[in-house]
Amino acid sequence: MPRWLVIAVAVLIVGLGASAGTAVRLVHERDVARASAADLRTRLAGKIYELDISDSLLTRYRMLSSRGHETIDALHTQVAWDKSHLLDCWTVIVRSIDRPRLREIFGGSIGYLAHAARHGATVAHFTRRCAADAVP
Repeated sequence: MPRWLVIAVAVLIVGLGASAGTAVRLVHERDVARASAADLRTRLAGKIYELDISDSLLTRYRMLSSRGHETIDALHTQVAWDKSHLLDCWTVIVRSIDRPRLREIFGGSIGYLAHAARHGATVAHFTRRCAADAVP
């Protein structure tokens, strides 16, 4: 057998061995990459589930927060109406009862109490508003 043929066969065998080794390494790297991708898909599915839960919690919080703001706004409106109504009634009391009797009822000076009364309209106006105690 000629020497060049032996060398060619040896080179061919070494080349096939190297190719086989590279193929085995590439198959192993592919399998590792697939396993890593499967793990990442599993983690992503978990994160998507957590995000869905967070989104539903945020939606629930916003709904409850909106209801809370509506309640607070309604209470502010009610308090403002009650304050106005009480001032109207107080104005009727201050304007209808003479000062000595008010001093007798409340004791001492009533100046600060009289200052809390409203000014500018008739007693009848404030009496009508005081009598109208329907909630808005």
